[in-house]
Amino acid sequence: MSDLDLATLRSLLPSIVTLGDALGASDPLGILLDIKLSHEGQIAQIISDVAQCDAMRRALIGLRSIALIDTTRRLSKDVAILAFLEDPACADAARAVGADWFRLWQGSATPAVSDAVREAGMRVAVMVGQPRSIALPEYPPFPVGQVDQQGLERILAIKPDAILLDDPRMMTRPTAST
Repeated sequence: MSDLDLATLRSLLPSIVTLGDALGASDPLGILLDIKLSHEGQIAQIISDVAQCDAMRRALIGLRSIALIDTTRRLSKDVAILAFLEDPACADAARAVGADWFRLWQGSATPAVSDAVREAGMRVAVMVGQPRSIALPEYPPFPVGQVDQQGLERILAIKPDAILLDDPRMMTRPTAST
């Protein structure tokens, strides 16, 4: 924990925002909260902030462990949870503790894996690019968040419920009039 309070932080970094500020500014858009905690201590405050900002219906909380998913679900039946787990074989375990969504990396987003996640009872979100700084042959040669049109077409073929990417303009398709 830091010894600095919010007022001190804001005096040093005037543009810093709280979770409540971000939730308020983003309304009415959906928002993915990519929580990179390794322990459960702050989950209750995050859920409280989301509820206080009346953002439960539009927030998706991304978590990286079965334990955090379990804790979050026990604290709130209403919050939507995205399992940011590395191994798609964990889909059944993630669903068993309350995950609603499962993230697949582009390189492992095959129809069979996507179907397995859906059979476990979750929605599928595909993260474009790859989770490595050194490209692996089974993954596309793009960093996390980036994709080319060919890669995007392959992802769209498995009909994911969401695609996580850096530039949402990639999702727009030219129309006959443009």
